[in-house]
Amino acid sequence: MSEEDDLLEVVRDVCARTVAPRAAEIDRDGAFPADVYGVFNQLGLPGLLVPEEHGGAGASLLVTARVYEELAAASATCALILSNSVEALLPIVAYADDALREEALERVLERGEIPCFALTEPEAGSDATNLATTARSEGDSWLLSGRKQFITNGSVGQLFTVFAMTDPEARRSRRLSAFVVDRDAPGFEATRDEDTMGTRGAPLSELVLDDVPGRLLGEPGQGLEIAMHMINESRVGAAAQCVGIGRAALERSLGYAQMRHQFGRPIAEFQAVQLLLADMAIRTEAARQLTAAAARAHDERSGGANLLSAMCKTLASDSAVASALDAIQVHGATGYTAEAGVERLLRDAKAYQIFDGTNEIQRLTIAKGLQDAASIVVGA
Repeated sequence: MSEEDDLLEVVRDVCARTVAPRAAEIDRDGAFPADVYGVFNQLGLPGLLVPEEHGGAGASLLVTARVYEELAAASATCALILSNSVEALLPIVAYADDALREEALERVLERGEIPCFALTEPEAGSDATNLATTARSEGDSWLLSGRKQFITNGSVGQLFTVFAMTDPEARRSRRLSAFVVDRDAPGFEATRDEDTMGTRGAPLSELVLDDVPGRLLGEPGQGLEIAMHMINESRVGAAAQCVGIGRAALERSLGYAQMRHQFGRPIAEFQAVQLLLADMAIRTEAARQLTAAAARAHDERSGGANLLSAMCKTLASDSAVASALDAIQVHGATGYTAEAGVERLLRDAKAYQIFDGTNEIQRLTIAKGLQDAASIVVGA
């Protein structure tokens, strides 16, 4: 087997032994599964996309997406916790100076600290340039003030990439800058976690910054570029997790339909149920193939990669929601209870239609991209 096959086999074993048995409990309690993240860290999974020369696994985005699918099929919460750690490290690896990069990698990959990506605010979600958080220069340092919202892993994170307004008079693409902020810095506080519908156990936190010192990533005004570099790849990761959710919906439904008997035979023999199962399989495989195409485009730095990211995130999340709904229908009254576990799939899947840019924004991005580059065709 190849190294990639070995990695996926290890991940499948972790899912079977550690993740899947804890999934329902994590969802019920809504508490961050530190034990599960500890296993991820022991395996070096937070460094999946970190180049080997910096001590990471040097995995492709395609292989990383497959890891996310496996995890999400067992627990979308655990997949989301890992994916956010993997992706929050990318801006530091790509844009930090040597000293900051080395420090961050040592803290995350060796000490097991959790990195976070802090962009969203109460008035800045899809409109990422409308930040109220500001950063002002004080000699050789920067001080950040503001409030961030819906920051994944925020209450358990130790190292934050924070985006702030540094020049409100500049053109929109140059107004923001990116900074690395330490959790223990004076003036920094994670104030509360949201009580969420799904992906419970992956905390969505509010952060308050009051003249918090931050270290600049890249150059002043480069913040939007840094953010979009990460977000466009994270959309592929989100899509892969939705493929995992859709796969879980199909697998559970097929197993239940073969076991459940009505009118003297398995309900899997009823055409109405077969149509639901077929639709679930079609959606899941279509989403998997489009996600793989987007991942390869990013790995190869080919044109249209960002457009494919928007496409796969939209298709996969819509498909996961639809398949989770069908799974509940196949399970009947049992599907409406927590016992079957398929209602959790629906609650988890819904989140992916919202974060990393809502699906409505993705469709607008796709439409604009088609007009800007009409020659881009998937598979061409």
